[in-house]
Amino acid sequence: MSTAVSPSSDAVEIWTDGACSGNPGPGGYAAILLAYGKDGRVLKERQIAGCARDTTNNRMEITAVIEGLKALTRPSKLTVVTDSRYVMNTITKGWKRKKNHDLWDQLDAMSARHQVSWEYVKGHAGHEYNERCDKLAVAQINNCR
Repeated sequence: MSTAVSPSSDAVEIWTDGACSGNPGPGGYAAILLAYGKDGRVLKERQIAGCARDTTNNRMEITAVIEGLKALTRPSKLTVVTDSRYVMNTITKGWKRKKNHDLWDQLDAMSARHQVSWEYVKGHAGHEYNERCDKLAVAQINNCR
């Protein structure tokens, strides 16, 4: 969908995933933004995906979250869902940021605009939006080969 998700609805989720072919190598990222109504139905959905020629899986995981947050039109209360323990534990458990400082700085700046809660979901476990993000991210890899 081409319209940005406006957090005027009751709840917003951003599902994210990153992928890489080789590590480093060409990689892809994806985010699916969902705005829910008070009745729990999806009111708006937006898919975002992109790639990088020479990157790592961890960089793509962080980039997916950053790009999802960039798509929001104003500060909001939201949940970011990731299958990346690297992203999840760095944010929620304070893992030391040894690499990717440029992306962590961007993520900190983007998330500061919002009230973000974080949720980990096991990858490749049949979660609809996680599976869709994975397919989108993997498909993007070919765009950068």
